[in-house]
Amino acid sequence: MRACLRGPFVFVMCCALSLAVQRGIDKGHRITFEEAANQHPGFIPGDLVLVVVQIPHARFMRKAANLVYKHTVQYEEAACGVSFDLEHLDGRMITITTEPGQLVPPVTSHVIRCEGMPVYGTPHVKGDLYVIFSVVGAPSLPEDGSTHSLENKLSLAEFWRMLRET
Repeated sequence: MRACLRGPFVFVMCCALSLAVQRGIDKGHRITFEEAANQHPGFIPGDLVLVVVQIPHARFMRKAANLVYKHTVQYEEAACGVSFDLEHLDGRMITITTEPGQLVPPVTSHVIRCEGMPVYGTPHVKGDLYVIFSVVGAPSLPEDGSTHSLENKLSLAEFWRMLRET
């Protein structure tokens, strides 16, 4: 509803505004309809400003033009190579694979180029898709650490650091 002028009178009318949201537009972007706000005698109508709000997705998280997807794998699967199908936002199926026999560290990311969100202003350019693997069921280190090398201890410390950041 909007207050509009017709001669010396102000009346309330309902008006429709159409808006085409461009691909890749990011949260916080402001869209302005000039002089589309209420009108009053002797005043210039104000602008109607819309601010884009991003609704959280159940599976993906957006970081600028990049998408982040967290995937949990069992320790056995991480030790032998991971392969699974991921349904993208547009309904396409993307097969995510790691090298057979390549050990997936406890928390690691796998980058798939140009499978993220379109870049605002250049919709033919896309960001990346980051698949973050979280390995469950991994054997833990004994408290004395006597049977494990320093490298294992460092990778476990890196694992906890990355886990706190996500």
